[in-house]
Amino acid sequence: MNRRKVQEIREHWQQFRQQVAQTGDMLRGRSMPELTKELFGLYEETGNRLIYEDEYFERRRFLAVFGLLSIWYEREEDLRKLEEVIREICLEETWALPAHVNRQEKDWQRTVDLFACETGQALAQIVTELSGKLDAALAGQVRSLVVHRLLDAYMEKEKGAWRWESMYNNWVAVCAGCLGSMALCLLQEEPLRQKQIVDRVISTLPDYLEGMCDDGTCPEGMSYFTYGMVYYTGFAEQLKAHTKGGVCLLEQEKVRRIAQFQQKCYLTGGITVSFSDGNSHDRFRLGLTCCLAEMIDGVEIPPVSAAMGFEDDHCYRFMANYQDDCWVRRYLEKLEKGAALDAGEEQEQAAWFALLPDAQWAVWKNDGLDMAVKGGHNGEPHNHNDVGSLMFAADGEIFLSDLGCGEYDQKYFADETRYTILCNRSFGHSVPILNGQEQKTGREYGAACFTGDADGRVTLEYGGAYGSSRRLERIVTFRKGARDFMLEDRASDMGQQDWLEENFVTQTEPVITGCRICIPGKKGTLTLTAEGAQDVVVHKDVFVNHRGKDEDVWLIRFRVTRQGTMAVCRIHGEYEAIETIKTIKTIEKIKMTEKGEAGCRQ
Repeated sequence: MNRRKVQEIREHWQQFRQQVAQTGDMLRGRSMPELTKELFGLYEETGNRLIYEDEYFERRRFLAVFGLLSIWYEREEDLRKLEEVIREICLEETWALPAHVNRQEKDWQRTVDLFACETGQALAQIVTELSGKLDAALAGQVRSLVVHRLLDAYMEKEKGAWRWESMYNNWVAVCAGCLGSMALCLLQEEPLRQKQIVDRVISTLPDYLEGMCDDGTCPEGMSYFTYGMVYYTGFAEQLKAHTKGGVCLLEQEKVRRIAQFQQKCYLTGGITVSFSDGNSHDRFRLGLTCCLAEMIDGVEIPPVSAAMGFEDDHCYRFMANYQDDCWVRRYLEKLEKGAALDAGEEQEQAAWFALLPDAQWAVWKNDGLDMAVKGGHNGEPHNHNDVGSLMFAADGEIFLSDLGCGEYDQKYFADETRYTILCNRSFGHSVPILNGQEQKTGREYGAACFTGDADGRVTLEYGGAYGSSRRLERIVTFRKGARDFMLEDRASDMGQQDWLEENFVTQTEPVITGCRICIPGKKGTLTLTAEGAQDVVVHKDVFVNHRGKDEDVWLIRFRVTRQGTMAVCRIHGEYEAIETIKTIKTIEKIKMTEKGEAGCRQ
């Protein structure tokens, strides 16, 4: 690693601590917002999650800030404010979110969900780190409440009784990792009970790894890679310390591949691959990444400018923020103790084209021009009906969008309404429409094959995603060093009444001239020239993003010309930077001037 990058990491860490301190100064004289029964009932009445959750997470902001400040500095003013915050959180009827509980069930307050576990882990770690510094009665109350609400509730049911124990996604890592952490923190004087909980957690965590593809891809998207790995790695490091190195859950080949997934998702300018419920401007956890880079060969740290600051996580997860301090500090100390530092520039990433064959993703990083395409199937975790979806970015701007996750409300996760939402249905992705039909939902609807070669050519066959017997093939060619790409869709075995329509998604208003589609950006323009296009039209729509805010979306559609039993559409995409365009116009102007002067001389 070069010295410049090390300095950037150090500066980010220092800024992180400053952000926490500044937030502490702002919050110290304030009271936390109330969580009322009326707010809790909103989800059941209207399906809205954000109103209650905004207040809930603001309270967790207080816990994270004063927990960290108290651990770092042990100042009286922070410790007393922390005690006030903890007392308030202990009074909450439940630590679970309304969307995850069923108030018709007996003892629903002891629901072991993601956020109840995060809260329990935070409280357990804080009182352990501050042993002897907090009011003894309050520390005892925390221990009793965490054990009763979470650890006892967890163990009172047989393994598999909790819904998440039958899952293969981030829920397993978060819930199990938090429970294991709580046991290690709070049950030091009850080794047998502690061991029972830790053993059950260890036996469950392989399900989390099983949910990842063999190539290391997190099919839920990069945001969920971060979420799950924060808690998997956090518990793994605690367990390693507890067993004095005897058990290390990170020393597995699949974990190594998973750890390298994040770096493949980062494109130019901090843009991230946003398939599934991802985000196109995601930020990574520097603490988690430093830990993985320290423990696992081949893990790269993305541009530090894309690292998460304290206020970038609206959930204010204590474990993740704790890692962003102590793990970054540990990494810097290790580098200072003798790691070789290069004074030169950061080395270019080894792979310009990454093929993830198990997930069926391909990612190009082509000298500032970036592209990604996916195959897969329509029964994935946090599924979108998006087989064949692609995104294209240049110079840090997105021209063809994969919208990523929308607002999480009741409709978003209800089977009967999920695929009426733009970002989840096929209309919200750059995939064709076959005979007026979108793709179907389910594991059986997916790509029959997905292949790629070292020259940057990817081919997938995905007629099955539409439940069709028609063969539909997409070929994407993007050569190294090229400023343009080719996309070809070929539908064969078409009947008399069959027809194919193309659909492209952008969040920049396009300009249409015949079969030329220009998508202008701040730094350049992407021009799509479509061979075989008929009647190009643009529909404006609205995407409600994860924070409930409206974003404009333009859907570009056109019919594809039939050739007998085949419909073939070839699209040439070419990007020109503004400076290039200016240069060309200047040259053309000079040529016209010279031509005019020559005419005058004659």
